[in-house]
Amino acid sequence: MGLVLHGGMIAMQALWVWPWLTQVCGWTPAAASKGLLLINAGMLLAFPGCGGWVTCRR
Repeated sequence: MGLVLHGGMIAMQALWVWPWLTQVCGWTPAAASKGLLLINAGMLLAFPGCGGWVTCRR
């Protein structure tokens, strides 16, 4: 399940988020990179928490 969720998030970032931030929002590549870094940091922090939540619910 983690592989599917992680793969989907990476695909979204590469195919949709980066072009949207740079072309639609007008962010510079450096600003878009920082935004993607924050998304990845949030995902890194959220996955262990979600894993603990799922295992506690069983």
